[in-house]
Amino acid sequence: MLRAQDRSAYVDVLAGMAAALAASDASEFLRYIDDGAPDRERLKALVEALLAQAEVTSSVEVIEVAGGAARVDWYMEVRARTPGTPVERRRREVTVKINARQRVTELRPVEFFGPPARPAVKREPGSRAIQAGCDFQLQVRRFSFA
Repeated sequence: MLRAQDRSAYVDVLAGMAAALAASDASEFLRYIDDGAPDRERLKALVEALLAQAEVTSSVEVIEVAGGAARVDWYMEVRARTPGTPVERRRREVTVKINARQRVTELRPVEFFGPPARPAVKREPGSRAIQAGCDFQLQVRRFSFA
């Protein structure tokens, strides 16, 4: 029987989750999350939005396994599918708990797995930015002719 404190169990689960993100496969990522995990539905929505909007690569390192949980250093590069958008780099300590079936029963913070941040809108004096849809921004300027 697998013990949740077993470091190799965490490595296996986290490697599978990172591979699923790299493959843009939200359903595979979610197969590692136990159905009874808190915030599972929120995590599902965040991961689906993330993978719909971006390509992801990850580096995951188990820092410590103690008290039935692992502290993990998770680094992610998020490349938005929108051309010309800069790569977003994320690094966070994530807390993970798994059960004997190698399913994640807790993953915090779930917000780490959210969609890419929107780039700031640059505004010039005398102009106003109007956000249109999700994919582009339109800038309107006022012209005065003397």
